[in-house]
Amino acid sequence: MVLNRVAFILSVLGIVIAGYMWSMHSHPQDIPCSLHMTAQNDCRDVALSPYSRFPIGSGPPVAMWGTFGYIALTVLAFLRTTTESVKRDRQLLTLCLGLATVALGFSLWLTYIELNVIHKICKWCMTSQGIIAGIFLLHLTDWLRPLVSGRPGKL
Repeated sequence: MVLNRVAFILSVLGIVIAGYMWSMHSHPQDIPCSLHMTAQNDCRDVALSPYSRFPIGSGPPVAMWGTFGYIALTVLAFLRTTTESVKRDRQLLTLCLGLATVALGFSLWLTYIELNVIHKICKWCMTSQGIIAGIFLLHLTDWLRPLVSGRPGKL
């Protein structure tokens, strides 16, 4: 359950970062990104691009989707701590891993867009990318454990 607790903490941190970015999206010119003059406007430029909304260009801010995703991951990780059933824990872990996989894929796509289309890097976005990658790896490791050890159940 240690892996789940770390994933829970990372999910809460993800809520804070994505929520902050969601709130800042209404004033993208005010997003602090860097003290370095050449990178100072990178976060603003990313936030002003059509890719900062999903569906692209017309939907709500991507940070809103990220906030809700992190909330869902936090709730699922919390529910795992309250269950005594090995079967129920495995179901919740599978949901965590599935959601983290989708979120990681979406985040990687957004990073690709930043690097190859917008040609700017938002450090807040990259921080969120690192958090979701960590959550994914924690849940994947937890999910694979019974297969590696040869025994089912919580470890």
